[in-house]
Amino acid sequence: MAWNAGTVLRLVEETGLESADFHSEQRRHIFRTIFATAQKFRDKGEEDVQIAPMEVLNTLKTNGDYDRATQDALEKAVTGDQFSGSIDNPYVFAERVKALKEDRMWRGVMQTGGALMAIAQIRDRKQLPEAIALMRFLTQLIEGVWGGDVVE
Repeated sequence: MAWNAGTVLRLVEETGLESADFHSEQRRHIFRTIFATAQKFRDKGEEDVQIAPMEVLNTLKTNGDYDRATQDALEKAVTGDQFSGSIDNPYVFAERVKALKEDRMWRGVMQTGGALMAIAQIRDRKQLPEAIALMRFLTQLIEGVWGGDVVE
């Protein structure tokens, strides 16, 4: 399966998908590579060009972002895992992005909670700015998934 550059850019813009939404570093590399390739085609006025998985794989290798785990993640993306089967259906794609962002939010809740507990245990006042920054980050994650109503 190949991805149409213009469709990739439009869906990423409409859904707000970003590399940080992906849990594994391999999937973040793949997302960044696909997105950068799509931007390259757009800059050349070639948004209808298909981004082939082999092109993504070669770019990952060139950038030094290739290993067995990345190859496995790319193969899963091409064979129907995550987004490949949904890129032609914007509704399905948006639902999958929403689920991915929600998963990222819950990971952030867990990480932030652990960091806040660690700061509370050592009771170091110098760590309070870090705790406040973590809470702001968590608030942004939650607002990105459910909007501002949840954290008012």
